[in-house]
Amino acid sequence: HLSIRRQRQMCIRDRSPMLEYGLPMALEDLVDTMRERMDPDSGLELLYEVDSNQERFSPEVETHVFRIIQEASKNAVEHSGGSQVKIVGKISEGLIDLMVEDNGSGFERYVLDAGMLALTKHYGLIGMEERCNIIGAKLEIHSGLKAGTRVRVFWQEGELTQPVTPPEQAQRLFENPNPYKSPRR
Repeated sequence: HLSIRRQRQMCIRDRSPMLEYGLPMALEDLVDTMRERMDPDSGLELLYEVDSNQERFSPEVETHVFRIIQEASKNAVEHSGGSQVKIVGKISEGLIDLMVEDNGSGFERYVLDAGMLALTKHYGLIGMEERCNIIGAKLEIHSGLKAGTRVRVFWQEGELTQPVTPPEQAQRLFENPNPYKSPRR
């Protein structure tokens, strides 16, 4: 199918060169690069605590997870206003469980609604969700005003690696489980 082939080509094109050495190495490089670019007087502390055995995954999975963590950490550094951003988690055989957490200003829960994300131009959050859907990962975003933000991506080899149903489609299926019949009024 053309769109799947095109997505794979985009994945390869958007791949970080450090991903050649694996996701953990690419994430460490991301943190080092972010630290180098940060204003030393900002008071912001960037921590990296990922337990990894240097496991390798498909280029598609590694690229999408890397881009999700990159976007989440960039958002935290640029927008949270907090004093600390942490990238924590575990990468092991058949499992990626990573979280970007900040102690910043956070945002209201209603912003996480798919329609509100588009209206408020939170395209980075939309992109993270789309990337998770492509690889069958789970994305969790927890935030509250003055409570910081946590973005967690969880991917496990096996049944979760199939693309998941987008939320709007899932809601339509819930409201009308048989799409070939018209909904009840």
